[in-house]
Amino acid sequence: MEEMKEVVIKSLKKAEKIIFIFHKYGSSKEKFSVIGRSLSKKFDNAEIHIPDGPQACDEGDGRQWFPFISEDISDWKNSYYEVAPILETYINNILKQNNLKYEDVILTGFSQGAMVSLMLGLKLGVKAIVAFSGQLLDANINMQHNRIPKILLVHGKKDTIVPISEMYSAQNVLKKKNIKTEIFVSETAMHSIDIDMFKSGINFLKNL
Repeated sequence: MEEMKEVVIKSLKKAEKIIFIFHKYGSSKEKFSVIGRSLSKKFDNAEIHIPDGPQACDEGDGRQWFPFISEDISDWKNSYYEVAPILETYINNILKQNNLKYEDVILTGFSQGAMVSLMLGLKLGVKAIVAFSGQLLDANINMQHNRIPKILLVHGKKDTIVPISEMYSAQNVLKKKNIKTEIFVSETAMHSIDIDMFKSGINFLKNL
């Protein structure tokens, strides 16, 4: 396990919140920094942190948050829980440096990064989660705080990598936990973040 590295985009004003962006499987902090720069222009009081996945990707040259060791989601869940303490420590260190709390944190990510955002955000009780084209790995996730994040699930209707049914499945699980969840569907997007999906995330965060 290698040490986590990151791209940091400082806030234009005093940092009142931290936005973490988690990249997809096989990608990197550099490739997702363009999203961070776009967010920074919209939220001048937010410090943006874009970490690399803590592991070298099993396929290709990028990074991963956890290995996809099979097609069984239970294996993905177990792999996530093995790396979760490292991710929590990383977030806690950033908050300590900025004298901020979980209530000041927004987690967002795409694909595997969205899975990480949902799992971490629900457990820690962050301010908000925006999950692009992801799924919920554990329907019985332990929420260690009473704080309930505000959640937006965003998905492309034509996604064949992570089917849109996973978004609706996550929404149903969260509804049973009395967690209100907003959704946005792009009628034309495949496994990607198109402009309408990105704008939905911006509007959601502006209305927190």
